[in-house]
Amino acid sequence: IGWFEDGGETKNRWTTFRANGKVTFDFSQWVKGLSLVGSAAYKRVQREETTEQLPVQFYDWADQLSGSVKNSPASLTERNRTWESYTLGAFIYYNNKFGKHGVDLMVGLTGENEDYKNLELARRRGEMYPGSGLSDLNVFVGGDNNTANGGKSSWSFLSWVGDVRYNFADRYLISLLGRRDGSSRLTPANRWKNFYSASAGWVFTNEEFFKSLGIDQIMNFGKIRYDYGKTGALGNLGDYEAYSTISTGSVYLGSTPVTSMWINGMRSDDR
Repeated sequence: IGWFEDGGETKNRWTTFRANGKVTFDFSQWVKGLSLVGSAAYKRVQREETTEQLPVQFYDWADQLSGSVKNSPASLTERNRTWESYTLGAFIYYNNKFGKHGVDLMVGLTGENEDYKNLELARRRGEMYPGSGLSDLNVFVGGDNNTANGGKSSWSFLSWVGDVRYNFADRYLISLLGRRDGSSRLTPANRWKNFYSASAGWVFTNEEFFKSLGIDQIMNFGKIRYDYGKTGALGNLGDYEAYSTISTGSVYLGSTPVTSMWINGMRSDDR
């Protein structure tokens, strides 16, 4: 029980900030059904993690020192991780009716970006003032096993989108959607891909023969639709998985440590 109560603790603090905005410009007084919409979103997430491990002395059944001490010497690790992202979008919309013909058009683009930063520090040579309850790197003893790690990464994604929808007399529907996506997680040769979909629908409940059946109290809307398209996804692809990265380390030549570098894996556009 003493190990769980006095052996230290881990604290996590999450801070999240979000902001969203949207603006619409209506040009209907010049062109009926025409509008421009812009949107923006920002998010910042920060995680502060502190892990403190304190020594715990064990005793035997006779209440004598057993000589076993866990978590000795004491250590303190502080880690700070930050995710910062934003999304921007701009779209042109047009919708209008010409007699029994209805048209809806949309053209636009969206862009996303996320930056990640990690910082980790640790001291593992014990407390300067044991039992004081102070928990800060400045009151822990440093040594040759200190930790000072860090890293950062980022990714971006851009999409061009177009959508055309047509209906005749609210009975016959046609929709065409196309997009061109680009991701920083892919190599230049594979970065951009085209995707599309098409659909056709028939609202048979708006047909005169269906209305003449007099069953609108039982069924007032029915539609048959067929869709066909091509989609894609990045799945769990890492930010730099498509690239060969360089790792660093050290080797000993005799008794002398020498910094070394090597390519971490081979990559190909055809994999």
